[in-house]
Amino acid sequence: MTNKRALEEERLDLLGQLGGIRTLRKGSLNEQWFPVIKGGKKTQELRGPYYIWTSKKNNKTVSERICGEQELNRARQDEENYKRFRDVCRQLESVGQELGHLERSQSAEQDALKKKRKPPSRKTPK
Repeated sequence: MTNKRALEEERLDLLGQLGGIRTLRKGSLNEQWFPVIKGGKKTQELRGPYYIWTSKKNNKTVSERICGEQELNRARQDEENYKRFRDVCRQLESVGQELGHLERSQSAEQDALKKKRKPPSRKTPK
């Protein structure tokens, strides 16, 4: 079992990582290509890519077109930040569970020591 100090340091490091994430966006960035239409018929030729940000709101899929290189770079960074946020939260949850288990087991040991019966005193009753 890992010691409490190492778990506390890991917890503080994870909290620091969370503090370093400035922007994030839940959802995903998708790339779309469309067939070129010539003479009213689709051809094998494709045009694009077009970038779409897709997310869920009220159990419905919402899509937003991403235009421009700067907005595309921002969307990619936000997507990476969200993935990092989820990973750090999972690690923080795990560390919190280990800390809780460690503290509960130490508390149980202390309670067991307190509940030990003391030997009767050697004094004779009057």
